[in-house]
Amino acid sequence: MDRYLTTKGLFLRQATQCKYVLEDVFGNCTLPFEATTPALAFDAAYDLARVRILCHESECQEMSSFSSFKWFELEKYYVARLTDYFRYWQVGQNNVSVFDMLTHGLPTAYIDAGFGEGTRDELEKVDKFVNAKAEFGVLPFTNQYLAIKLSHVQLRRICSDLMSLIHRAITAFVELLKIQRKTIMEECWSAEHMGVPEIVHTGPKSYRTATSVTICVISLCSSLDISSKLIHFLNSCASPIVRFRGAQGKHYSDLQKMRPISLPENLVKGIVERITREKEFHSLIQLRHDIVHSTTALEMEKIYVGNKTGEVNELPLCYSFMPWRDCLESGQPLRYLGRDYFVGYGMDIEWQLLNWIRAVIDYHLFVGAALYGFLTSNLAEDTGVQLVGQLDP
Repeated sequence: MDRYLTTKGLFLRQATQCKYVLEDVFGNCTLPFEATTPALAFDAAYDLARVRILCHESECQEMSSFSSFKWFELEKYYVARLTDYFRYWQVGQNNVSVFDMLTHGLPTAYIDAGFGEGTRDELEKVDKFVNAKAEFGVLPFTNQYLAIKLSHVQLRRICSDLMSLIHRAITAFVELLKIQRKTIMEECWSAEHMGVPEIVHTGPKSYRTATSVTICVISLCSSLDISSKLIHFLNSCASPIVRFRGAQGKHYSDLQKMRPISLPENLVKGIVERITREKEFHSLIQLRHDIVHSTTALEMEKIYVGNKTGEVNELPLCYSFMPWRDCLESGQPLRYLGRDYFVGYGMDIEWQLLNWIRAVIDYHLFVGAALYGFLTSNLAEDTGVQLVGQLDP
């Protein structure tokens, strides 16, 4: 039967086809309650113990697919479609096989280099040599092929970086959930020993949770910047490319100032409107700013561990609680009399992290679909590009 991770370090376990229980890391559980669908069980869990469902327990496995986080949907665009159809857009459908074949003649220094050869000077020397030989007809490909190929490689790197950042954010989130449960197992005895319902744990485990939150938040924000870099790069690419131009580093906020060049105006406008509608990004970017420039990470170095308190509606379950600070709609934390933050809203930090992850992934899927639609709607049989060089006898 399925088991789901919830906020406050608890689990929602399916006992029978239509019955569920809430349980803690020690196996203590509630009486079974009926729910005909998982969605109804999620609602019942919140009514019962004020907990929200985060993800399936399988996401904590060593080789998790991260399917709960739409990982396969992301791969569809940023691993396959955008990089594949960039070739079609640049060289035309009739020339893709030739474009791919010529890749075998490209020096490996353009892709990667090791054993002391991975230097900027080495790559510059190779690039000048190859361009000169291609210009004089000594190589089987042209300078234009090289420019398109390097742009294609650059696009793949940008997409790979975006996927790596999202993977790092999800991994950090899952690590946070694991640490919370480990803290309950190792620290819950303290509350019983001291005769109190709840204790505050501060130590190596709480430091690791703060690190996990930091990695998750910074990775999500960096992925938004990488997405902006991808959009600006495609917007600057002519079809076909004549000369290679490096992708400039662009921040997420730069999208609202971007002028359409290669990308159509309605696509750019749609992305800007999507940004404007997304309210979760305000608090996410604000937290990233506060983590980097202030002592905000110290806020998260506490894990409350208790049993049978109002956090879980007085149920006899051992729980953990990490509060997320109260914020305005702009993302700014509430402040008063020199106090930098408050936690009166009772928001679990893991729930807020999950909302950010979902919002960022949905945004990337929206952008991926928009860019893929642009590439597929601008395909041609032949773009007039010259890929094969005229070798001198």
